[in-house]
Amino acid sequence: MSMQNASKPRVPASVPVIVILLILTVAALAAFLLMRGSPASAGVTSSEAADSSSDLSFSETSSLTASSLTDSLPAESGVSSEAASGGSGDGSQPARTDAVDESYFNDAVFIGDSLTVAMGLYGYVDNDRVVADIGVNLDQIMENPYISTDAGDVTVLEAVRQKAPAKIYVTLGSNGIAWISADNMAEMYDAFLTALMEQNPDATVYLCSIPPVTSGKEASDSRYNNDQIVAFNQHVQELAQKHGTYFLDIYSIMADDSGNLGADVAEVDGLHLKASAYETIVDYFLTHTAQ
Repeated sequence: MSMQNASKPRVPASVPVIVILLILTVAALAAFLLMRGSPASAGVTSSEAADSSSDLSFSETSSLTASSLTDSLPAESGVSSEAASGGSGDGSQPARTDAVDESYFNDAVFIGDSLTVAMGLYGYVDNDRVVADIGVNLDQIMENPYISTDAGDVTVLEAVRQKAPAKIYVTLGSNGIAWISADNMAEMYDAFLTALMEQNPDATVYLCSIPPVTSGKEASDSRYNNDQIVAFNQHVQELAQKHGTYFLDIYSIMADDSGNLGADVAEVDGLHLKASAYETIVDYFLTHTAQ
């Protein structure tokens, strides 16, 4: 493992992540109810309800390791091999290199939903660099004050503006994939990226594909479909090309041989990720940076 602090415990045993997520879930749901009138109109989906019931464990075991990562992206990810070998800010994946130091993230922000919240809660990135919340959805991201700050709740864009980052990682779409078409989500994503890039013209931006779900999740809830996720991720890569950003393929490093989320890195809900998954993701980020 190339991360500098891989041997250090990431989450104190005295602070169970599931307790924190339960508190965040209740607070987020209460805010949505007050603002929108009902969970359905607020965009709260079963993917968010799963936050309150998923068994976030502290397992550090995973069959996905740094040595298993490759620069060859599967055809189903929507990224051509030519794009994967590039890394010029044209929608391609940066070429793999030796891992940079984790200080690379000191001037970065990580935009996302509960999957990104957990990245901070597990200690793989500084919580102060996380601009994410349970329930963040592309259909409300422009106007909903999701992010709590010392000055009050603000939108994602305003929270990013306050931090003035040099690097921005964006992982959006897992909320909504069950009930918004890939094409419609891509249109919303395009509008958000246009505003984000105009606000942060000098930042290096990485657009991340969203991970698959487990085969069990697909079988138990047909709204969560990996074919739909692949279609959306193709749009994400196209948006990276359009906006001149980099593309990072989380889907591929989290997928098993069948293209599903690996059971060894999945929480019991089949959607969220164990701590070991974030170790793999962060290692992937640190070995695929813009040069």
